[in-house]
Amino acid sequence: MSTSVESFILYITCSLFVFFFFKQKTAYEIYQCDWSSDVCSSDLIQTITNGRKFSDASFVKKAVDAGLGEVTFSIHGHTPAIHDALTQTPGAFLHAVRGITNLRLDGRCIVNMDIVINGQNYRHLPDIMEFFIKLGIGEFDLLSLVPFGRAMEPEFREKLFLD
Repeated sequence: MSTSVESFILYITCSLFVFFFFKQKTAYEIYQCDWSSDVCSSDLIQTITNGRKFSDASFVKKAVDAGLGEVTFSIHGHTPAIHDALTQTPGAFLHAVRGITNLRLDGRCIVNMDIVINGQNYRHLPDIMEFFIKLGIGEFDLLSLVPFGRAMEPEFREKLFLD
């Protein structure tokens, strides 16, 4: 692993600690907020996506023209083999990469990533980040697995959980 990637991972880890422990509000606090105040309101329209729709350049233009300001992609690997296996959607990786590329080419939107760390991708974390840094991603949120649905079934549990 290169020193710059190790430094970046340390930076992200520290940033996540600060973000999650000092900046997050509970849903109740947000609900109770005066939405006209600067603390709770934002002009930035954000979305979290698997990226498939953003692989269409005309959709990117319409969404950004309509005010979209930040897009967070849920990415789980740096190759189709890893990402598509985890999402159980053939072609998902290529659509997401095309979506990231389309948004980066448009240039008017903040683009970042969520990575759910699990038993299938944790060894590849430096490779995942290095791949997407080269695509222009500068912010990564590393998330723990919150299992539901099939993830709780024994065959998936063995593959996904790190315990």
